[in-house]
Amino acid sequence: MRPTKFSGPLLYSGQTPNSDFFSDLPIGFNPDFIQHWDDFTGKTIDTTDDYTFTALSGGNVEAYNRDPASAFPSADMIGGWALLQSQLSDPDVVNSGGKLEANEFVHPLRWRQPIHSEARFGVNNPKNCNLFYGLHVTTASGTPSAVRFGFEINASDGTGVVDAVATAGSGAGPDGQTYARVNTGFTMPVLSTYAGGTQVQVGDPIDRNLQQNTAPIFSMRVLTPGGQDTTRVHFYINRRLVATINNEVPGWPVNTAIYAPVFYYEKKSELPGMTIGEGMDDSTTGPIDILGSTAGTPSTTSNKNGSGLWNGQVIKIGSELMRVALTYSNLDRAPRISVERGYDGSTATTHTSGDSITSGTGGSLMDYMFASQTRLPAALVYDYQMVSPEPKG
Repeated sequence: MRPTKFSGPLLYSGQTPNSDFFSDLPIGFNPDFIQHWDDFTGKTIDTTDDYTFTALSGGNVEAYNRDPASAFPSADMIGGWALLQSQLSDPDVVNSGGKLEANEFVHPLRWRQPIHSEARFGVNNPKNCNLFYGLHVTTASGTPSAVRFGFEINASDGTGVVDAVATAGSGAGPDGQTYARVNTGFTMPVLSTYAGGTQVQVGDPIDRNLQQNTAPIFSMRVLTPGGQDTTRVHFYINRRLVATINNEVPGWPVNTAIYAPVFYYEKKSELPGMTIGEGMDDSTTGPIDILGSTAGTPSTTSNKNGSGLWNGQVIKIGSELMRVALTYSNLDRAPRISVERGYDGSTATTHTSGDSITSGTGGSLMDYMFASQTRLPAALVYDYQMVSPEPKG
């Protein structure tokens, strides 16, 4: 193995003439960078001081974790998660969800220093939702603003393919060319909760070491080595470069505005094709086989998706609402659930094998969200040296 070579400040010592203070300071603590980092490990998500949440048609956001006080039955997720979901009390409602934006801001052109932004999340209905994660100029609406750049899924194309986008609104560039979209070629997997996380078993049912991550990592690196016309954004999925958008003259899709980290989810239609694989009387709570899901069909060993079901989700069979209490699978990887019957005052009734799950709460689970930018430039006029690196291409 080749030795590791660091080009930046290791423990911040010896980087500049005025860096004695940084000697032996742990690498994770750098006061020269402003960072927004949230692992969502708390009991609630602070939508007053830390975030602003704007609901669409009864959607909501809340912490999703193993805390005993959690509202989610058998919530088996560890490490802290945020759940942004459509209306819970009525799973028939579409155009529902919302926008969660951090009350912290970055500026792509300030100090010509790089911006890093990253989040890990999954979505249970990628072909049936609108989704955006990235940076945008804050707005009072429940959707991202026209000035934004990041990762996007559009329900209108029905593919679940992720695009990298950058748009600066009208008239921002020299010729008004302010919009760029790149197909990343990455199809978003279908999220489900299983065995303490979002990993699902795939392949040979006997080999339990084969797993698929249904909550990928999305990252951006923003560089402005010169003026605005040199700005470029590199987009990564699971830390692999998938797209680059440049502010090449005559168009400037990345604006000079001040941006905030934002996550937006909106359920647009139902996840189709799920039926129950066995009958239920009015007292059955599970386990229940789920068959025919476009996401979780167990008959194909090449399937790498979850079922689209998660603990705490509300589903509808006939006129009855049920809340998913536990999701898991058999050796054949068939999705199975236990449920709470007669949710929200609905009447528990008898259902037969083959009955359809006609609707379900749509949602997205986010593991963490991060953004970072240098506090001040490495300029002698401030009479001290910053330890942040010079920007690279």
